[in-house]
Amino acid sequence: MSGSLDPGRPLGDIALLFELSLAVGTSIDLKENCRRFLITLMARKSLDLSALWLRADAVDTENRVQLATRVRDAHTLPFHLLFGAPDAHVRGRVVGAGHPLLARLHGGRAFRLAPDAPEVAPIRGNLKGGVFAIFPLPPRGFVVLHSSVDGAFSDRELRQLNGVMAKLAVSVEGCIAHAQAIREIEERKKAEAERAAAREQLHQARRMEAIGRLAGGIAHDFNNLLTGMLGCTELLRPEVSTPGAHELLDVATHAARSAAKLTSQLLAYSRQSPLDERPVPLDPLVNEVAALLRRTIDPRIRLDVDLTLGEAVTVQGDASGLQSALLNLGLNARDAIAGHGTIRISTDAITLDTVAAAEHEADLRPGAHARIRVSDTGEGMPPETAARIFEPFFTTKEVGRGTGLGLSAVYGIVRSHHGGISVQTQVGRGTTFELLLPTAEAQPQSVTTRTVVPGTGRLLIVDDDATARRTLALMGEELGYDVVTAVGGEEALHLLDTSDSRAGQLAVDLVLLDVRMPGLSGLETLERLRRSFPDLPVVMASGFVEETQLHALRQLGIQGIVQKPVTLEALSHHLAASRSR
Repeated sequence: MSGSLDPGRPLGDIALLFELSLAVGTSIDLKENCRRFLITLMARKSLDLSALWLRADAVDTENRVQLATRVRDAHTLPFHLLFGAPDAHVRGRVVGAGHPLLARLHGGRAFRLAPDAPEVAPIRGNLKGGVFAIFPLPPRGFVVLHSSVDGAFSDRELRQLNGVMAKLAVSVEGCIAHAQAIREIEERKKAEAERAAAREQLHQARRMEAIGRLAGGIAHDFNNLLTGMLGCTELLRPEVSTPGAHELLDVATHAARSAAKLTSQLLAYSRQSPLDERPVPLDPLVNEVAALLRRTIDPRIRLDVDLTLGEAVTVQGDASGLQSALLNLGLNARDAIAGHGTIRISTDAITLDTVAAAEHEADLRPGAHARIRVSDTGEGMPPETAARIFEPFFTTKEVGRGTGLGLSAVYGIVRSHHGGISVQTQVGRGTTFELLLPTAEAQPQSVTTRTVVPGTGRLLIVDDDATARRTLALMGEELGYDVVTAVGGEEALHLLDTSDSRAGQLAVDLVLLDVRMPGLSGLETLERLRRSFPDLPVVMASGFVEETQLHALRQLGIQGIVQKPVTLEALSHHLAASRSR
């Protein structure tokens, strides 16, 4: 073995090279790598100072330097102290790129300097005597070694240590490359997580839309049945004289109206436009809700109301729907509090810019909004529950205490008013619901007389549902109209096209047209009807209308919309009003 050794290199130096090479390769963390390397070097060579300086584009675990991507020419960047052993001996933390010391390093070889040499002034601290050895670490920086022994670092030793530093330079580059790879992986993972969250949000939105369409379709069919039930009980009541029969009718009417309320919750979740839109002052509405809550909540629960909007701030929409939504949130807050607690309802005005509006989950429109917060100090919800609270039929309440439609209806009502709703909750810390609703200008409202108004003339009723069609026909006849019915749009248009009022065959004075029908929809039927009969009064009948449909129907000049399930009183007013316009 001795014959294979370099006779000019003592075994101690060979051992040193071996240990340092191990130190270089034992860590992928740059600072830890250099610490182990330089500490080992100091111990073996009896050094009292060693330090590593890197250019500012190198990775710094303490984020003390800028990345080279922010600077055009990385070579003009200063050198920063990454590691000093001990750091307290090194005053200078930055060596400027134009310093004379760096000019000497461009030669690429190690060199010695006395402690009083001007080149080492930024790095020597209070050290006196001995020798500095400076080693280039291309392309990143340099290493400083100091020995208090004069005459240390012979030419042979400089050459030997220069080879060791070459190994360190490779290790430094590997550490930096690894750190960059880790950063890229983390950035990629973050981007993938953001894309996954966006996909999940899109999936959730599509699922909510699909459930909404299903709910709307079920509610539409159910409303046709309820029209028959409520309409027939109304028509039957005057014909019944016995008290027992009246009581039975009352029970049937109450059950039908309860079913209609359940249907309205489904329709609210389906996020269709309210049929009776008008400016609604929010602060008075919240006061009404608070008054109702005070009569229903436990006396141990305090209700705080903080209103700042005033009566002038309104939203365009359905007052009863908004009241129902706020009352539902208040009752949920009550149920979340066991014993003593606080419910707080507040209102204020905010303005959303384009960015803030787009960042909201509901993708709101920019502009002025009213904000309503309903907070409680109750038990809060875990994240998995909060993620599902707006789904229909999802409930955490025991059987008999909730249908799972309350919050889904709130969600639908808020969205149908072009608003957004969000929830912040934490187990044991309570829950806050925040509603954002676009504001509108207040306008005076007319008062509707609640009486049945008789009518005259020929009424064409168009509805694909046999129960609803027959019931509406009976109701129309009860009001005094001469009623003609059609199963769908095609039949209705055929009847109108073949009518000749001058010949007296089929003169139609008024049309009651269902919105949702197979084949020709109500909108399509109305479009074709207007080509031949632009002035014929038309009243639409539906449980809900999509926003785009509602706008198109109004553009085509409808005289009104009666909401299913239809009552005799509501039908009489809409039909009478259409004849007077």
